[in-house]
Amino acid sequence: MLSSQVMEQMQSNVVVKEHSEDLPLTSSYESAMEALSSLIISKKRGDGSSVGGKYEKLERMTMYLKILDLEKDIGGLRIIHVAGTKGQVFLLTINYICLINQT
Repeated sequence: MLSSQVMEQMQSNVVVKEHSEDLPLTSSYESAMEALSSLIISKKRGDGSSVGGKYEKLERMTMYLKILDLEKDIGGLRIIHVAGTKGQVFLLTINYICLINQT
């Protein structure tokens, strides 16, 4: 779908209006989002596949621990990993309350 946009810019207390040419905003937006997504998570946007690459997730986390020099200390760290799509805030709140009451 083609659309026109009016952009207003404040310069020296004067409003300047520019009319952009009719551009296919949807396809350019989708192209930009796909490119950004592929940089961040090594996969195409909307692709249901897991993060690809040379290493599996556990191997990658082990490498990060080595890089951060936390490999020896991992057993003593107080870490809770929360994953999923629903209920994280509730779970984190409950865990936070429990941890605060322990100390």
